[in-house]
Amino acid sequence: MKENNLINKTIPYHNFGGQGDILHFAHANGYPPESYKQLVRPLMSEYKVIAMLQRPLWADSDYNEIKDWHQLADDMILFFDERGMKNVVGFGHSLGAIVSVLAANKRPDLFSKLILIEPVIFPKIMTTVNHLMPMSIRKKYVPIAKVALRRRDHWSSEQEIFDSYRKKRIFAAMSDESIWDWIKAGIVADDRGGVTLRYTKQWEAHIYATVTNVLDALDNLTIPFYIMRGEKTDVITAKMWRKLNAKYPNERLIEYKNATHLLPIERPDEVAKDILRIIKN
Repeated sequence: MKENNLINKTIPYHNFGGQGDILHFAHANGYPPESYKQLVRPLMSEYKVIAMLQRPLWADSDYNEIKDWHQLADDMILFFDERGMKNVVGFGHSLGAIVSVLAANKRPDLFSKLILIEPVIFPKIMTTVNHLMPMSIRKKYVPIAKVALRRRDHWSSEQEIFDSYRKKRIFAAMSDESIWDWIKAGIVADDRGGVTLRYTKQWEAHIYATVTNVLDALDNLTIPFYIMRGEKTDVITAKMWRKLNAKYPNERLIEYKNATHLLPIERPDEVAKDILRIIKN
């Protein structure tokens, strides 16, 4: 495992609570763990759910230290080792799903199975070409990184954010409660007399610009894994989904009609029900 400048570092985490065996949740880029309260709540009657905070949520983090997502996987390995956690069921969304796969590929003893919700699975050639470009170029030309850097990051109040986000198409399928969960999780006071993003747009863009290939790691996993996809996602293409269906057992691949990449926040009850079924089976 790479050193990652984490000597004597205790990695922070969020404890959702609950009773029973531990489940570990890994959050997406731009979405702190508490954004997923509606997803986690049905799991807590039978399990204790915790979520490592990834580097963008650390108080002293520097995005320039991160070259690819393998370093985030090394953080997760250290987090598990700090707590003596092994054979844990892991579930994660987007970035969190990929970091979990990379960690399990290096240390299969840490997980008993993985549930990957909308993992970022791009063709290998795309991630290879991306990493050949200088970081300054990636942030200018990788579309989603460009969008992140242009993102608004100051508002007068949380209510102003809610009123704005409630009208956005990307959040149309989310309940008011889920939007408020994200606001409470992701917004902090700033020095301008208003509120700003807890997960900065600079970090968000950097994570998008360092997207890492996961196909080889998936092929090499020695533990069961399950993949959940929203039918209207823009992350796992229809072509890639067909390839995954041809390669892996179909019972491990679940598609949700009319859902997007924000599947676990749009359809938390359905996804939680399937998570419980997968764990018990």
